[in-house]
Amino acid sequence: MKTVTKKAVVRATQSATGEVQNEEADYVVLPVDKIDFSPFNYRKFYDPMALEDFASQVAIRGILSPVIVRNVEEGRYQLVAGERRLRAAQIAGLKTMPARILEFTDNEVLEIQLVENLQRETPHPLHESQAIQLLQQSGKTLDEVARILGKPKGFIYNRLKLAELVEPLQEVYFAGKLTLSEATELGSLPTDAQQDFFLEHCKGWKQEKHFSIGNTKYYISRHKYDLKNAPFNTRDKKLLPDVGACTGCPFNSASLKELFPDLAKQAVCSNKTCFKNKCHADAEAKIRSVLETNKPEALIFGYCVSDEIQSLMDTMPEIATITRYSQDDVQVMYEPVQPTKEDYTSYSKEKGREVMMRDRYSAALREYKEDMAAYRQQVGAKGTQKGLLLRNEKIAAVFYNPLKRNTATANQVTAKEVQQAIRENTATKDLLTAEIERLKNRENRSKELDSEKIQVKLHEQFCQHLQEGKLKPALTKADMVGLRLIAFNSLNYSNRTLAEKKLFPKGCKDNVNFYEKLVGLTNEQVAYLIRTVISGSGESKSPLQNHAFCLYKMAGDAGLDIKSIEAEQVAVAERREERLKERVKDLQERIKKISNKKK
Repeated sequence: MKTVTKKAVVRATQSATGEVQNEEADYVVLPVDKIDFSPFNYRKFYDPMALEDFASQVAIRGILSPVIVRNVEEGRYQLVAGERRLRAAQIAGLKTMPARILEFTDNEVLEIQLVENLQRETPHPLHESQAIQLLQQSGKTLDEVARILGKPKGFIYNRLKLAELVEPLQEVYFAGKLTLSEATELGSLPTDAQQDFFLEHCKGWKQEKHFSIGNTKYYISRHKYDLKNAPFNTRDKKLLPDVGACTGCPFNSASLKELFPDLAKQAVCSNKTCFKNKCHADAEAKIRSVLETNKPEALIFGYCVSDEIQSLMDTMPEIATITRYSQDDVQVMYEPVQPTKEDYTSYSKEKGREVMMRDRYSAALREYKEDMAAYRQQVGAKGTQKGLLLRNEKIAAVFYNPLKRNTATANQVTAKEVQQAIRENTATKDLLTAEIERLKNRENRSKELDSEKIQVKLHEQFCQHLQEGKLKPALTKADMVGLRLIAFNSLNYSNRTLAEKKLFPKGCKDNVNFYEKLVGLTNEQVAYLIRTVISGSGESKSPLQNHAFCLYKMAGDAGLDIKSIEAEQVAVAERREERLKERVKDLQERIKKISNKKK
């Protein structure tokens, strides 16, 4: 590298190329239009307002500090350092500006520009990132770059992620519309994801005076996926052979544990396309496995079905003809998950070690055994069939019954899931709230089972004592209510609707309330109920049936004028008999005439 000194400067003369040498200084005065920008300068963005302010000062005072140039061809110069001053001079309309002409190789120009930009008092992070990227591209390792700049490797890595921003987002960031953290996170996404983000949230940002993205971190998070909760095996190399396993992938945050030890506990994928492709491949493999192994009789869809599963519905002819249900329309049987001792082991500050909560584990184990017994009973019940459950990203073989039964919500959390989250200190407010709801639902169901057990035992003993003659023989008040119940249950649909409106206009809350309302029926209401039952029976229209004779007697006792009805019909019968006699007489005379002719 050669430096121009005062001794090397020619006296003030004007050359054919237009430059003017100053005999008192180590610089020359060059025409602004003879200086070209350097192709090695990575800085692409400048604050337009700041540059305009600087140009205004330049227009008044001129360029006070010479730029550095090198001679690349006859009559033209290439800028080495001082791009901001050259841009300001162009904006201010200066014809000439001071410059030092030195000799440099391309590599030396690159290093000078890196040093100049990085040694600025407050270099922009984007410019830092671009400088670091150039150092790395020149063949230097991450450790070497960190050593040269005196920065930790984590800083270097983050800046490299910033350098990977697509150019439109670099411009958005440089304009102050993104924070450093947001820009770095965006830089960690694949190029296609960044471009999608820009088109969705930043397109046209230059035309908006007060442009703001809003909830940027949320929008970025939609391009990231927690690999610990991935529906597929992240260690499976064969799921997508061309891609391999997620372990060690540069888009997996866990692979950066050497640079960021805190990330070792996380595993977040930022490659949306790859993640979705693996979800699709995994879903297809699971569906085919269940179809082959379990031969399901129906597909059961949950509240939310992933895009991957939805797309497979149209591409797998094997499932096109299988019956489909919503999980709300059938009773799905979910096999309970057995708790483990690890689920109920946590660190005790008091004892300074891991401690197992034996009482809670024992209670959970008892709960599991009860649930398992109930599950086996459900599975073995008549009408139970095999199904393929498709819910969220869950694909599993289940048992179901087409006859819907009211049960606790199917997608509630499990005790094992909650306990594991508590142990790992990852429990959320929503998860714990769902667990409270699960416990309450379980207790309500337990109370229902208690009632069922009591009723079953009571029914068994009642039947036994009835057959053995051990019950009190006298007709009781409850027996009379039983007769009313039998009468009410004997109503057909249309008559029951009418009876409910007349007898129970305010409705019945539950079985206890219904019993009380039956007890409170007046004699007139009971009469109406019995008469409605008998009259609603088809047999009450046939005089040969018991219901008919009962209706006859009830009608008479209730004040119906049966004699008038009978007398009216008797008159009809007498007229009919008279007509019959006349017809018979006529026919007999015809028979007599026929007999006489034969003689």
